[in-house]
Amino acid sequence: MATNGKAGDGQKKATIREGLQILNPKPAQWVKRNANFDRFREVKIDGIPFKEVRKARGN
Repeated sequence: MATNGKAGDGQKKATIREGLQILNPKPAQWVKRNANFDRFREVKIDGIPFKEVRKARGN
């Protein structure tokens, strides 16, 4: 999992490796998926991809 550095610097040290994000094309929303358990974790409704999360191939 990504770790944060000093408070207030606004940067992370690594990407989140346990999950992927997938674009749901019908509502144009990004969905975060947990790779360990194959469950959906979060949905982002503004249409902008999640930061620091890998994208699935084909998206």
